[in-house]
Amino acid sequence: MQLLESHNQCPNCLLIELQIIPKTDTDNQFELYINLKYNQQEEEVLEGKVKFGLRSSKLSFNLNNLIFVEKSSLNSPLITLIDNAFSSQPIWEIRHSLDNKFLQDELTNIKLGVIEVKGYPYQLTAQVLAKTVDIFFTDIEGLWFHDISPNKHAILERKLAKFIENTQFQPYLSQAIFGSEDLDFTPNLHHQTNLG
Repeated sequence: MQLLESHNQCPNCLLIELQIIPKTDTDNQFELYINLKYNQQEEEVLEGKVKFGLRSSKLSFNLNNLIFVEKSSLNSPLITLIDNAFSSQPIWEIRHSLDNKFLQDELTNIKLGVIEVKGYPYQLTAQVLAKTVDIFFTDIEGLWFHDISPNKHAILERKLAKFIENTQFQPYLSQAIFGSEDLDFTPNLHHQTNLG
């Protein structure tokens, strides 16, 4: 299985690395490990600057001619498997610890499970998704006066978070695509990455 594409929209906020390791006792099964690094992202917006982190995010997989034959018991309190009765595709939620207001952690060598090849060509797409409510601002400079009412301040922060979601988190925050050698695949090199 080879890496076909990897892209992080906000690499300071989130950096993802998937490791797919062939099992030694079989030709068609792979162990799936993930490394995640979360911190703050600083961006220029209009005439000001914002710093933000994530309270939570979701890791989802789209499997084509692959299935999970084993989902691991995770050894991290920050990441939990969400069982969805309506989908065979697994989703994990990554949430900040109670000691922190946002994700500023590093998760390394987290075994997510074992996948098995069911046919050729095959493809695995992993995406980290986040929404407006997941954004936590750590600093905002030069966008508005700070002597406004708390209600107006909250409304402006919500609008700013929605703007960041629309410009930085769409269609995903981070994505990695793996596939078989015989897969007909064209990388998507056109990603939107600035807040202009």
